[in-house]
Amino acid sequence: MLFSRRKRLERIAEKERQGESFWSNKFTENVRIRIFHAFGDATGAYTFACASLARDLILRDEGKFFLHNNMLNEAEDFFEYMMACDDEEMPMVIEAMYQGMRGGRSSSVDPWAFTEVLKDILREARVSYEMINNQMVEFTSREMHVSVVAPVLELLAGDSKLRRVEVAYQDALKEISNGAGADAITDAGTALQELLTLLGCAGNALGPLIKSAKANGLIAAHDARMVDGIASIMHWVSADRSESGDAHSATKVSVEDAWLTVHVVGALILRLANSKSKRS
Repeated sequence: MLFSRRKRLERIAEKERQGESFWSNKFTENVRIRIFHAFGDATGAYTFACASLARDLILRDEGKFFLHNNMLNEAEDFFEYMMACDDEEMPMVIEAMYQGMRGGRSSSVDPWAFTEVLKDILREARVSYEMINNQMVEFTSREMHVSVVAPVLELLAGDSKLRRVEVAYQDALKEISNGAGADAITDAGTALQELLTLLGCAGNALGPLIKSAKANGLIAAHDARMVDGIASIMHWVSADRSESGDAHSATKVSVEDAWLTVHVVGALILRLANSKSKRS
């Protein structure tokens, strides 16, 4: 990763820690060009053949004779269409690229490598799609950001006593930006641990703190399963790291796992904070 890209991602991460959201369903020109390069890297000498297969899939699905310009060859027509099509058509194009690679039947074509790079491209550009089981699916992180993450950051920033909680939660968001799912989950757990300690719970780890919170009535019966689920996730990440080491664990714990944990922890932080204010 070169300097400009690193700095761009750092700026985005910093603004997100301040509560700003960049998620959208837009595929900018830069995103499309990066996807083009990822496709070329994964297909090598078979780029044009795989592009032609991808084009044929779209033509048959959409009932067309050509995609963008009937004066171009098949691969050129496909790539021109990829750069010019509407944003809502790009998920179809990406699925066709993947299927085109699988249809190429060459050991030198690597669909898996394409999807891994694609995941990074979409995450870094904050495009709210992911490829699941070879299909592009739009996810709801933008909505969750508005309803959970932004209110949590606003709450934490407004109280100096919550500084340690804020730092840990922001670290979790930063690790998600870096694609480090396991680190993000660990930081989210630290944020919850810091809050429970601040609320007077006893214990030097998340498990005992949760038990203390239940005993003190901070965690209602209907919230118990959610809280126990968070503890189970933390235990899973910790155990996986103990067995495999950080580097291997980072490939097993996905960014999607981390987003889920950060959102649930954020919702619990809001609930605990509201409960505390009602008791005060």
